[in-house]
Amino acid sequence: RGLILAWECGCKEVICETDYLDAYLLITQDQNLSNSDLSDLLYKIHDVLKWNWSVIVTLIQRTANSAADHMARRATSLQHYYSEWLLL
Repeated sequence: RGLILAWECGCKEVICETDYLDAYLLITQDQNLSNSDLSDLLYKIHDVLKWNWSVIVTLIQRTANSAADHMARRATSLQHYYSEWLLL
């Protein structure tokens, strides 16, 4: 969702930081995605990364991402659950 929002806002150079090693490896490495439960989402992400822009995905230490980690924990503690699929 963040990449789509950046694209729609006209950002052409984006740095995407994550502290989650598994997500970083799935997004940045060439792997056989057909066996993954997340294959549809990963194909969409890989497609978005190929658009006409510069996206750098970096792995950061969890301690460097404490504000985002706190917000994510707070959001998951709320009782509002929903799913939204993006049409690409």
